[in-house]
Amino acid sequence: MGFFSSLFGKKNEEPSLTEQVAEVDKSAIPSRNDEEHFKDPDFRFRRFAEPAKAPSTYANVFNEEMAKVDGITELEKAEILSIIDGEGNYMDQSNYHKRVYQSFFKERPWSWSEFEKWDKIFLALGRYPTHCVRRSTPDNLAAFSMLTIPQLKSLLDCGAISYNSKDKKPDLALKASTLHRYQDVPEAAQKVAAHLERQDYEIYTLLLRMIQFRTNNLNRINSAKKVGGVEIGPLYLSDRDREFVDMAWKEKPHAVPPLFPGDGTCMTAKVISFD
Repeated sequence: MGFFSSLFGKKNEEPSLTEQVAEVDKSAIPSRNDEEHFKDPDFRFRRFAEPAKAPSTYANVFNEEMAKVDGITELEKAEILSIIDGEGNYMDQSNYHKRVYQSFFKERPWSWSEFEKWDKIFLALGRYPTHCVRRSTPDNLAAFSMLTIPQLKSLLDCGAISYNSKDKKPDLALKASTLHRYQDVPEAAQKVAAHLERQDYEIYTLLLRMIQFRTNNLNRINSAKKVGGVEIGPLYLSDRDREFVDMAWKEKPHAVPPLFPGDGTCMTAKVISFD
């Protein structure tokens, strides 16, 4: 007899495995009427699974900003996030920047409403911040201006359009633009397509930069709150940009920079002086 069984005068009978499980958690064994449990044989193990981790600061910022992007599916956005944040180092864009662009953004129609909004604001003001991508689609003259002088002369020769051997490139492009639509000239159409592709890549770069920089600023703000005895404030990229930052903060006083695509405002902490 064991010590406890002899103490209470009970037989020392080892309970069966089923009885042991039942004693630990009777609710872990479903009734036969509980069809959902029997359809899912692993439910008992999930009851003891670790709780899901809270989304990272980067994931929260990413989801908020990517909600303003059209042309990329929700499933694709989730995959992009897993590539960037799942590898644990969103700061190192060399690991994912071109890879994500090639897989999800290149050669497909997509738009970012936040960029479109500020592009219109800058255009109306006639002024632009330091780091800015200007959305533009070349017209016929601009398209032919992208060609080389030999290419322009060849086009004019084919169309029997006279020109002076000393004509400058703008003059040749103007003559060519009156003769052709750039869409009908493969060399010019390719130049325009390459221009638009570079523009899309630059806008995509601003998008990822905005998400990364806002995450950094939120982390600085949260760290300052934990430390205490410090105050957090903006460090402007340039006086030229301050006009646009103040304009954005007037609309959204509690927003965390970057406040517009291309904004480089950094939130910095300094020790509070009690003198």
